[in-house]
Amino acid sequence: MSSEDLDVAQAEYEIGKDAFERGEYRKSVHHLEQAKASINLQSRLGGEIQTWLVTAYEAAGQRAAALELCRSIS
Repeated sequence: MSSEDLDVAQAEYEIGKDAFERGEYRKSVHHLEQAKASINLQSRLGGEIQTWLVTAYEAAGQRAAALELCRSIS
């Protein structure tokens, strides 16, 4: 993973968290999915992104996606 990918993942992660905290759950899902696509999922940041994404999926009413991601994490 390049430092550019890490920068993209970090930026998308922050945008996704901020959107979630404002109640913009679909926007949060979009940005967290972008972050997830740009990061090593086995890294600490990858784990944080996936945890937030599960929560965002659930808040956005995408329970099936939340459960699928939970299964893939475990």
